[in-house]
Amino acid sequence: MSQGPDVQFGRAMWLHDAGNGNMGDVDDPTVLLGRFHLSGDHAIGVVRIHFGGIGATLADVAMKLDSAQGNPYDVELYRWENVGLTVDVPFRTPANELWQWLVPDGDHVVFEYTNPHPGTLTWGISLALLPMISD
Repeated sequence: MSQGPDVQFGRAMWLHDAGNGNMGDVDDPTVLLGRFHLSGDHAIGVVRIHFGGIGATLADVAMKLDSAQGNPYDVELYRWENVGLTVDVPFRTPANELWQWLVPDGDHVVFEYTNPHPGTLTWGISLALLPMISD
């Protein structure tokens, strides 16, 4: 378990998604690729994105929060620039910073990526969420 200011976290829950087109769209909840719904308060612990297939052009991946409170509360959490076939995304939140990466119950974590080679460049996302433990 990890601890921050009055916050403790439990064992990781892994979520996965994959595709060969674009990832999600924070403004369009009907686009389900790259969109992860959260039940309960969680912290983002690990993000891994792997690219495969064919295609040399690199592009950005944005990790965004689609807030259940509405559009004014949506925010870009992190952006990885120039990733693709030869550049994967490994991201780990330091244990002492987990409390800063809390995502409230009902929110969505959405990954946005415009695939420069749809159909030939594939991607897979692994997202580790750590549940907040209430006292």
